[in-house]
Amino acid sequence: MAAFLRPHSTVTPSPSSASVCFHRRLASTSSPLEKTPSTPSPFAEIIIESIKQRESQKSTLEAIGRSLGVVEPSQWYSVSRRQLEQHEGGRSLLVAYGNSPQQLIASLIDDYAWLPWLFNAVPKGFWHEHANRVAFMQNLQETLRFTSAQGALHTRLRCLLVLIYVLDFYKLTKKDFVDHGGSGLLAFYKNSIARAVEDTVAPDDFAPWLFKGSSSLSFEIVCN
Repeated sequence: MAAFLRPHSTVTPSPSSASVCFHRRLASTSSPLEKTPSTPSPFAEIIIESIKQRESQKSTLEAIGRSLGVVEPSQWYSVSRRQLEQHEGGRSLLVAYGNSPQQLIASLIDDYAWLPWLFNAVPKGFWHEHANRVAFMQNLQETLRFTSAQGALHTRLRCLLVLIYVLDFYKLTKKDFVDHGGSGLLAFYKNSIARAVEDTVAPDDFAPWLFKGSSSLSFEIVCN
């Protein structure tokens, strides 16, 4: 008896429920590259806003400078508070920096070595700080080209240079202080140049020689 053979049928197996769930999870999982960028933190937003505000303030100050004919940074020294207030945005800038033209200008133009005493006015109590008085006197010596003993190796030569350096102080006049922004410093010392020199020129600057000062501005230098 001939056997009856059924034709072979190919049946595609249905996916299991576990496999379906796995593929759904893959489909629902986004690629790292497709993630939504995280929002900046509140602290970062504050920094960004501060930078933007500073840039805006700097642009306003530069516009005022162009209107006033400021070409060199040193020309800002002579700009008064009233001049700033008369220009658009100037009043708000002053308010933001404590109504101080010096603080405003020095803060926004920070790539220049500002000398506070060359502005129309120094901050209140500026000359009460000994470091500020010393800084002015050092700058005055450099500006007036006082003799320096630095680099002189021979003892006698150094002694001579120091003597000349000390004598340079005798040449100082009240006009030297006023012309270089030191009228307030002189007022602090009751218009006594001798007191100003004695208080701000450290004895160590004259080592290894003994430096003594008095109210009459008399000096004694001993050379070994």
